[in-house]
Amino acid sequence: VTKDKSLFESLDTLMNTHLGNIENSEVGYNFEIYTKPIIENINGYKWLFVPEVYADNDEAISELFHQGPDFCLYHGMIEGAIDFYHDDKTSLIYNRSITMKRAYFNMVKYYTACGHIHQRVSLIPYIKPDNMMQKEKNMKLWYTGSMFAHNMSDAGLKKGYDIVSFDERDGTWVTEFIEVDSPKFITINATAEFYKLDITTLTNLYLNKINNNNGAFMRLDID
Repeated sequence: VTKDKSLFESLDTLMNTHLGNIENSEVGYNFEIYTKPIIENINGYKWLFVPEVYADNDEAISELFHQGPDFCLYHGMIEGAIDFYHDDKTSLIYNRSITMKRAYFNMVKYYTACGHIHQRVSLIPYIKPDNMMQKEKNMKLWYTGSMFAHNMSDAGLKKGYDIVSFDERDGTWVTEFIEVDSPKFITINATAEFYKLDITTLTNLYLNKINNNNGAFMRLDID
């Protein structure tokens, strides 16, 4: 747990602005910032917290998974998390950080919610990003996606956060995606209009996007 308070102001704003509706008025809420992998006992459950780890191997982290945590909050890459990145090694260095083997997450009794990549996707079971906007029951391993759009790589992606309702009676849970207002990034494929020199159609397409998406950032793509 870090003593650095520099992130607390932003997190407090996030909690008050977007998550205030789920605050328990009697208990309130608090949060910790974890800078190293650790298992904490919270309300009778073992929670494994794994921030992004920069190391030569996954030995220390895999040891924590073998302790059988009930829940895990993980930040980092997992094999198969993005379409063009499927590696079957136990661990490797990707962008200077560890990539975890997907099998480790089967050691978590209930579920693992992840951050790192900006789009939503479930890995256990596999649910492609386009189908990740519905309520899901008992997803075991998924990426929540970024809460806000940051650049053109987020174009077309819905942004928000998850509310996970856990039922202690039978150990089941439901994950619900809550969409929030976010900066909009839009890409327009202008290839056909460019090669036809059809400036009128392209201009109308562009103006239509402006009128329907006030304040959006837009980019013209030409193949």
